[in-house]
Amino acid sequence: MGERILTIVILAVGSVLLAYATLGRLCGIHRPLKWTGGGRLTFFAEICIAVFVLCIGLTVVFDSAAWAIPALGAWIGGFISQQRTRRRFLASEGRLRKRNSADYPGVFDTPPPTDIDATNDVQFELFDAGACTHLGRITKDELKKLIEEFAATLQEGPNDLFMLQESLEIFPDGLLSDKLAAILEAALNKRDYLVLRWVPSSKASVEAFE
Repeated sequence: MGERILTIVILAVGSVLLAYATLGRLCGIHRPLKWTGGGRLTFFAEICIAVFVLCIGLTVVFDSAAWAIPALGAWIGGFISQQRTRRRFLASEGRLRKRNSADYPGVFDTPPPTDIDATNDVQFELFDAGACTHLGRITKDELKKLIEEFAATLQEGPNDLFMLQESLEIFPDGLLSDKLAAILEAALNKRDYLVLRWVPSSKASVEAFE
């Protein structure tokens, strides 16, 4: 009974994926899906994933290994598509960083300080090192709370914090100031992820951020 239910679920998932990739586009309800490594799935990749899932279910339904052949072909097609998409994504990210980093000379050449208490600055410039863009200016207290929460919750080090939209949701209420929360939310509305880097305001070209 359990195997039958699982098979039905697999076939249902495959059918939904196939319908979403095809009818979803025709009906205008399709929204691009994204690979975890970056970049959006192409129509071909979505079809490959749907076919792979369906073939797995059909293998069980018909108790035949013959369905493993198209499943393997779909898996290979999806893998190749993912690798090509990832290469294009990384190339695009590289061009973006190169173009933006020119506006902030020196900021992305070295990692941020590991001990912010060792600096006399009370304000820091916050950057997205993934896109080499300036996000805003925050206080030392705001930055310390952010670093401490990452270290306690996500087991990350003190440099270049990787942040997803979901990262904001796991922070305790009141941890982030309204200003910092607004800065991060605005940035994540434009990007899938952020790589937070900070530079003491006294060591950055403050005029560029005024």
